[in-house]
Amino acid sequence: MIDGDLDACIARIALSDKEALKELYDGYRHIVFLFAQSVLQDAGRAEDTVQEVFIRLWANARSYRAGTNPMAWIFTITRNEAVGCLRKSRRELACDFEVDDSPEPREAAETPDESVQSRLGVEEALSLLNGHERQIVVLHVLGGLSYRVIGRLLNMP
Repeated sequence: MIDGDLDACIARIALSDKEALKELYDGYRHIVFLFAQSVLQDAGRAEDTVQEVFIRLWANARSYRAGTNPMAWIFTITRNEAVGCLRKSRRELACDFEVDDSPEPREAAETPDESVQSRLGVEEALSLLNGHERQIVVLHVLGGLSYRVIGRLLNMP
């Protein structure tokens, strides 16, 4: 989906078009997941963050200004959700309230057209980078954002 189409899709979401949200989710959930995972370093929490991001996109689509950078808007929401998740987990650890009653860790969500081997290769390559480097790569390569936009998004030169 190119930016103009993305603008139109977000405008449709602002009009409560559930099909538009499904299109956005299907087209961008994997990129949002990778960015969230680059911040959180936890596939399960990244999956939860993806869901929260798309709920926020649905709720806040009317606040999006058409003609601006829609990917930057989506990644800003993703980063805010991921950072909020980190803060929440730190509070839970500090209070010793964290309980993990799941029998096994969850696997990352996969898109149907993606092979497991290529996904593992990408995740392995990303794991070699530090946190900011991972975020930059995900935002630039997968999100298509310019370095200038990434710098503003991450508050970096």
